[in-house]
Parts: sequence; C-alpha cells; structure tokens
Amino acid sequence: MKSISRLLFSIFLLLSILTSQSASEAIRLLENEMGFGARSLGMGGANIALGDDPSDMYWNPAGLAGIINKTIYIDGQDYQQSAVTWTNFEISI
Repeated sequence: MKSISRLLFSIFLLLSILTSQSASEAIRLLENEMGFGARSLGMGGANIALGDDPSDMYWNPAGLAGIINKTIYIDGQDYQQSAVTWTNFEISI
C-alpha cells in the first residue's frame, strides 16, 4: 500500500512537471517581457554588466554585490495597452 501511494505520487509529480510550461508559452512570455528599472530600459537593457543599481535584482542578481552604498529603491510600472509608464525613486543611505 505504501509503495503504491509513493508510485502514484511520483507519477502525479512527473506529469505536473511535464505539463507546467510548453515551449510556445515560454516564447510568448519572453516576447512580452519589458524589463525592470527606468535606467536599465533607457540603456536598451544594457545594464546587465554594470551591477551598481538596485534594479539589478531583475537583470543580474550577482551584480548586487557591486552596490557600495545602502540604497532604498522603489519602482512602479503601469502597463496599459501599448504605453508603459515608470516611476522610480532611489536614495542612498
């Protein structure tokens, strides 16, 4: 009984992983991805290598080690049809 329940659980887990995302869904999500942070997007997404901005949490999490000062970063994005509006606030502590 115990082995049958483990087998059924394993099959259920495998099936849920296999159907979680298809290739077409992944491409659709990447095509609509706008990014994060006004500075990064103003540079055309070339902020990945800089690593000196709190918005690197999205672009390159390893770049957070390059932030020297403590900062507070607040970002808001408003997606409405084809227009995107950004509001940013950053302060060094």
